[in-house]
Amino acid sequence: MKDKTGQHMKGPSWTYPPRQPVSDIVEKFLDRLPDALRGQATPWRVLAGRLLFSDSRRVGRVFHVLQGAISLRRHFLGEETVIQWATGGDWLVEPDPFSSDAGAWAMCEADSLLIGLPAKAFCHSLDTESAFALAWRRDLLRQLMQMKRHRLRLSHTTAEQRVIHFLMTESPGGRGEMALPYSKATWAGQLGVTPETLSRALTRMETEGMLERISGKGYRVLRPPVSPFALRGRRSRTSPPGISGCNPGREGR
Repeated sequence: MKDKTGQHMKGPSWTYPPRQPVSDIVEKFLDRLPDALRGQATPWRVLAGRLLFSDSRRVGRVFHVLQGAISLRRHFLGEETVIQWATGGDWLVEPDPFSSDAGAWAMCEADSLLIGLPAKAFCHSLDTESAFALAWRRDLLRQLMQMKRHRLRLSHTTAEQRVIHFLMTESPGGRGEMALPYSKATWAGQLGVTPETLSRALTRMETEGMLERISGKGYRVLRPPVSPFALRGRRSRTSPPGISGCNPGREGR
């Protein structure tokens, strides 16, 4: 397959990617798509801190994250709420290709690479390509289990507990060792704490021999619990300073 590029355009709701060659990771994902859908796929590169789109009702696309981190946000009861934290391998739950619900917006928390698929062509492929539909359902099931782990992680009352739970449940093979694919600030948002709270927690854990830094942006748990769920505990009515128990990315009050 020849290199494809996105067209550099700006619209009221989204930004197309600048002209750049398609990387191997894009080619690998495109090979998973049915022929008719593959020809309409567009790679998107978006820098950290920029909106992927500002209103999901006006996009008309379905997005798959290949690299980076995207937070999907909505207003709920007058407050901004993170409804999804998507990283490499995840589908964004909005824009919803099956309905036009209240609009959400997507913020790039790290430099990100995505694939955009026209919503109508995507739905048609789900209806006519059984292998693709099955693979998509499997992806969603994996994401559902990931969201379950995320909600459990936010039930922990301390940043240290959340760090240990993250490393024990998200690391390859549950070994408690992994290189972070994004910045520490992005990790803090995913853990529901402030960057300052996370930095202090990591320093304490390293000092106390619970954790060690490995090459690059990685960490290794030195004293893992018997089970990551042993950290569960009971969520306190008032979270410690810098901890948010229900809304990742927001500081506790």
